[in-house]
Amino acid sequence: MSLAEVPNFDERRSSAPEFDRTPPQDLVAEQSVLGGMLLSKDAIGEVVEVIRHRDFYRPAHELIFEVIVDLYGR
Repeated sequence: MSLAEVPNFDERRSSAPEFDRTPPQDLVAEQSVLGGMLLSKDAIGEVVEVIRHRDFYRPAHELIFEVIVDLYGR
């Protein structure tokens, strides 16, 4: 039996929200990363190898990260 043959499979998949819960987050960790980036350009180089802007939960932190990386690249 394929998934298409399972009763109501398509209905459940299309009506289910993408996330049933809030994704894990640590705002203090986000702030610490951004603070470290502001204090040291060496930290920026190390952080951008591991973290991307979409890794931040808070939109303001994502924006700050993007601006720091943009300024670092100039």
